[in-house]
Amino acid sequence: MTRCQVCGGGMHAGAIYRARDDIGELLCDLPAEECTECGNICPDVEKIDALDSSKVPSSIRLRCARIRAAN
Repeated sequence: MTRCQVCGGGMHAGAIYRARDDIGELLCDLPAEECTECGNICPDVEKIDALDSSKVPSSIRLRCARIRAAN
């Protein structure tokens, strides 16, 4: 089980993570996980890795890389 980076609680899938595209004009809805304790929402790294990289903003690819490095 993935742990929350804020409080250490358990995470569950099914949330939506909204981020600006690389141009900064449109919001992209991406799969996310939500903490059952504090409500923190973070990108669902495994599901985002499975997406076409052209549909994932570079800021989210970088955040996913940081999440993978921390685990």
